[in-house]
Amino acid sequence: MATNTGILIVQHGDFPFDFIEKHREMYERIEGIMEHLSEESRKLTHTPENDPHGADTEKLAGVIRAAGYDVEIGYLDFSLPTIADATRRLVTRGHKKIVYACAPGLMMRSSHSLLDVPNDTAGRSKLKIRASRCSTQSRACRSS
Repeated sequence: MATNTGILIVQHGDFPFDFIEKHREMYERIEGIMEHLSEESRKLTHTPENDPHGADTEKLAGVIRAAGYDVEIGYLDFSLPTIADATRRLVTRGHKKIVYACAPGLMMRSSHSLLDVPNDTAGRSKLKIRASRCSTQSRACRSS
């Protein structure tokens, strides 16, 4: 080892794909609790002090707006607006093509990227949803 510095990669984590099948009752109970938590959290006022993630996301959106792009923020859970609401806002302003730029934890091959985000966007507008997936192993991207 050339250095005494270690690297810790922190990631969101996810259930194995067969977890739901093997533990359906527990999963549905947890899913219901998470939905309730998300609904209650969305009712609260989010500030930079109590939601630094949201504040950082707002700063990023501001930089992108300053570069001349029309930007909305949509949240999967716990904050407003939802992905569906943000998509509707962009469509209402006349956009025919929308690029979904996801946080790293949502871009990785997970239930969020494979199920939640596509389900939250598809059918909510007249846009054709095309998802891109990148493999860190092959370094290749493909669209579906």
